[in-house]
Amino acid sequence: MGRLRCYCFDQSCRATAPRVEPDNQVALPVVVGRSVGQGGANVRNDVLTIQQALNAVGTSQGGPTPRLATDGLMGPLTRAAIGRFQKQNISFVDFRIDPNGPTIQALNRILRASLPILASGSSRSLAPRSGVGQVAPPAPTFTVTDEMMEQMFEDTLPISRACVKSALRTLTAAKVMGTIESPAQTLVRKHFAVLLSDPPPPDFVLIERTFRAIDRELSVAALSPATTFIKFPFTLSFNEMAESRTLALAISNGVTMRGETVQLDRTNGTSATLRADAVVIAPVYFFASSDLQIGTLIHELAHFVGRPDGHPDCIDDPPDRSSSDASLARLPPDRRPRIAEFYALFAFEAHFGRSMFRVLLKF
Repeated sequence: MGRLRCYCFDQSCRATAPRVEPDNQVALPVVVGRSVGQGGANVRNDVLTIQQALNAVGTSQGGPTPRLATDGLMGPLTRAAIGRFQKQNISFVDFRIDPNGPTIQALNRILRASLPILASGSSRSLAPRSGVGQVAPPAPTFTVTDEMMEQMFEDTLPISRACVKSALRTLTAAKVMGTIESPAQTLVRKHFAVLLSDPPPPDFVLIERTFRAIDRELSVAALSPATTFIKFPFTLSFNEMAESRTLALAISNGVTMRGETVQLDRTNGTSATLRADAVVIAPVYFFASSDLQIGTLIHELAHFVGRPDGHPDCIDDPPDRSSSDASLARLPPDRRPRIAEFYALFAFEAHFGRSMFRVLLKF
């Protein structure tokens, strides 16, 4: 059986754990100057206010799991937490909190009912007390939950599938030969360093075959996501996440390993048995930009549907196991059709007409 391939992106990943504030930072009423969330202005102080307020809401009332890092940055976890709160407390979900809107009104109503009322700017503690000392906030850790996976299935999976469809259409257009290079042929050359001819060269056939296999897996996942994607089994500290930088894991040619398992070992001695016939979504995935989340699914599926380790056409990673721009640029042209990240980059640009924004957000 092949080894687990980890998609470890090494750009813009913070090396320290986030600052997680105790809930005694909340002052009522909760007020924001401008909108926070999807499509909002996302002024840092307003985002911080919402993060602190949501952390003060119990999970049974729609509060976030895990608690949000209070960094004032609008990332996928804060967005998801807004949606979770809306889903449980108001009649619609738009992942946005507007000044004086129904979401902030519901947030204030719930906090007033469950917390002592403080004047704005008060420094009195809202946190439980034990003796004379304030209870310390929980250590910052992160677990991939079923709800997060469901959100990925609803939001990201359809876009990744649309990108792959666009990639296949672009490849079809690239096979039409003319007197000058077409935009589709230019895109193929840009990412895979393949020059088209009639008939298409073997590397082009490999690219097209791989995309068709990815498309088949995404079609299956659209009906039954858990058939193809499973969650990472461990709870990680933020320091562990910053050190590993692993977004997802898959075994080369895992698509043929139905019913087989693989053991995932950690350096602390713990281990878990995982399905070999699925892509594992790791905690760091949920700190990636939306672009990178879309591309990660395509990247891992390229490994998953490709040839097994040792085969000349195995879909691999660069020798240093990094998918950074510098690592990709060092690859010789004949390796590019056999590198998973180029499948993600090509599909994304074929669909959106721009390059992928590949960064990890601040934890």
